[in-house]
Amino acid sequence: MMILNAGASSNQSIEICVEFSGDTMRASDGIYLRFRLISAFGELPGRFYPPFSLGEVDRALASASRFVGKAIQRSRGPESLHPMRELGEKLFRALLEGPCGEYFLRTWAAAEQQDRTLRLLLDMPNPELAALPWEFLYDKFFLALSRRCSIVRRPRHLMADLPAPAQPELRLPLRILFAWADPTHTLRSGLQAECDRLSRIEGLNVDVVEQATRASLREKMLKGGYDVFHFSGNGVEQPVGPWPRQQFLSLEAGGTPSERTDAEDAAASEPLSVAELGSWLSESPPALAIFSACHTDWFAAELGRCVPFTAGVRGLALDTVCTAFSEGFYGALVAGQPVEGAVSAARQQMDWTDPGGPGWGAVVAWWNLQQGQIITGASNTFPAITETEDTVVIGGVALPKRGSKAPRKSGLAQPADEAPDPEFRKLKSLQAVHEANLQALEKMLSSFPDGAPQSLAAQRDEARRQLEGVREQLARSETKA
Repeated sequence: MMILNAGASSNQSIEICVEFSGDTMRASDGIYLRFRLISAFGELPGRFYPPFSLGEVDRALASASRFVGKAIQRSRGPESLHPMRELGEKLFRALLEGPCGEYFLRTWAAAEQQDRTLRLLLDMPNPELAALPWEFLYDKFFLALSRRCSIVRRPRHLMADLPAPAQPELRLPLRILFAWADPTHTLRSGLQAECDRLSRIEGLNVDVVEQATRASLREKMLKGGYDVFHFSGNGVEQPVGPWPRQQFLSLEAGGTPSERTDAEDAAASEPLSVAELGSWLSESPPALAIFSACHTDWFAAELGRCVPFTAGVRGLALDTVCTAFSEGFYGALVAGQPVEGAVSAARQQMDWTDPGGPGWGAVVAWWNLQQGQIITGASNTFPAITETEDTVVIGGVALPKRGSKAPRKSGLAQPADEAPDPEFRKLKSLQAVHEANLQALEKMLSSFPDGAPQSLAAQRDEARRQLEGVREQLARSETKA
């Protein structure tokens, strides 16, 4: 068994937790929830005023999914994602304005200074708050699409009075139980392609359950010893009732199309509930449970009672986008990325696969541990943290506390009275976007050994031109300063 030597110093995340209270409060300016921002800098209280209704979220997602954009990277928010960008901006302002925004930027700066990722952990006290589209948080770019930040949730309301799952240790090769089902026989080629691609990733040992039925899946799971349970296919959602609606996995009922009438074919699926799957998994819990299937976001949340990390899809999803998620996620995981960083890599892969679509934001990741980190073959603890009167030391790097008089190091976010020029910040954001664009395009071009399409090469050249233009503007801005 090979252990991947992932450098803990570069792969461990810095966490900032948003811990919401469960009680709704009333004030003269509206209804709000209290929350606390918690990180190595200490704690900071805040108020969250929900900026829109769940109906607005559903309409925005439906509107965004009708478009197919031409851009490779949508951190700039092109027309195809305007509805979700607007919701993301409102959500960001409602959560991270004023002192809370400064606090967040300081933690982000700490991650940048140490070349670490930032894990934004949203601790959810109720399903209504969990229904908001946190994955689309937007402040000049979508946070979830950046290489610096990952967004995960903790379903606190589901974990009450339950012990947290045990801290897992992942080693290569990862043992994956990959189950796929297609009761209507409409997704078969895509599901088989996803399975084939995963089987070619070095560092994965994939055990496949094809055309999964309840009996065949149960028989395979009795073997135990899997690091990951992965299901691809369809989820179904109860059409009526209060949110969150009950979700099921759609398994096959057995038999072949030639043995069934049309009416039987339409009813050939067999639903699997989260309670039943959870009882099977609890006998030999995997570290991860991944659902590459539509209508599985809440299914994944409820399964967190026995699995440390789960991920599902909100609403509908294209099979090509689901395949892109699997490739990006497992590729990053075996390369030594922490599991939340692998989700971020998967979002970028989905973004490149379906330009203009909101699918990357439909993936909802649930983090069910109280602390620590899941990294393949690396330490599962956070860097050591010590404090002095004016500074906090994370992994050996000293950073000033909020409100302290200690000298601030280069790269830290400044308080409001010392904030950098807004135009300079905008240019730095644009630079990061264009660099990501160029990297994505060059990667895509390299995948065409016999010559790439001219249109793709033209996009690459345009991305280079835009990046050089922004760099020139930044140089002029720094000269003036």
